[in-house]
Amino acid sequence: MWVGPTFNNPLWNRMLDDRSSSNPAWYPGQDPPTPVRILGAPDEDPPVPHTTDEGRIVYLTHPSDPVTWASISSLWWRPVWMHRPTGYDVPNTLRWMPGVTFVQNVVDLMAGFSAPPGHGHDYVPNIADGWVATVAPTAGPAPTRCACARCSTRFAPTRDHGPIVSR
Repeated sequence: MWVGPTFNNPLWNRMLDDRSSSNPAWYPGQDPPTPVRILGAPDEDPPVPHTTDEGRIVYLTHPSDPVTWASISSLWWRPVWMHRPTGYDVPNTLRWMPGVTFVQNVVDLMAGFSAPPGHGHDYVPNIADGWVATVAPTAGPAPTRCACARCSTRFAPTRDHGPIVSR
């Protein structure tokens, strides 16, 4: 499970390059489907349990995560995450301006951890669903999600972004 893939993650970039033309960059599903699952939207359906012996890769990502979308190319070109339709937590009114968008993204990188839970680079509310989609033990998704939710709140990063500690 990859949480908040970085802009230089080779597998994530391959997913973006190989995505179906009908899918936006922030949700790069593929045709035909692959064992890669993209999660992160707050109102998403529960993940489909992992039922095969094949490997599964799960990415937790938010359209508003500056860590995922940072790119020097936004100095000159409109970033793919700004193409329509924009992500569920990216305003439709955003406009790209050469240089300005890059500077805004740099500022967002510095403040990315201060976003509300489920947005930006704060993935705490998504961890349980990510683990369910990754491993889904025989107990089934509901008990697993409950157990993972307890773990993700108990062992969540502190607000000062220090080491992960038990609360």
